Amino acid sequence: KDVLLPGIIEHIERSGVHSGDSMAVYPPQNISDEVQNQIVNYAKLLAKELKCIGIMNIQFVIHENQAYVIEVNPRAS
Repeated sequence: KDVLLPGIIEHIERSGVHSGDSMAVYPPQNISDEVQNQIVNYAKLLAKELKCIGIMNIQFVIHENQAYVIEVNPRAS
């Protein structure tokens, strides 16, 4: 099955600020191509393994050039 990833949004405020209240940019300005590729690969894997039909969002934290999943939601937000 196909997985469509419309884009990666980068939050530009420090963690601890609720994501709905924080500033974000699209496309990402400070995320390396390597980390963006990690994010795309993880997102596709999660969508397939969770058998997602429809929209989902995934929040990642990046530490030392490694992306880590912190949350997956079956909705757009």
